[in-house]
Amino acid sequence: MAGNKIARTRGQISKRSKHRQLPNLQRVRVQTESGSQRVRVCVRCLRTGKVIKSISGGAQVAYGN
Repeated sequence: MAGNKIARTRGQISKRSKHRQLPNLQRVRVQTESGSQRVRVCVRCLRTGKVIKSISGGAQVAYGN
């Protein structure tokens, strides 16, 4: 997403600059068909359970349930 970042001074708009909102990406180890793999996943996907997080012991953890 993109938009304007508005700087305010004493309640008045003094300047505008471009502002980008980036996704909250985390490097996590996830379970795939070929085993576990380290990938960059957004936190929203981890919370909703779209990605299964893997633990080094072989167990799987699903968040958001």
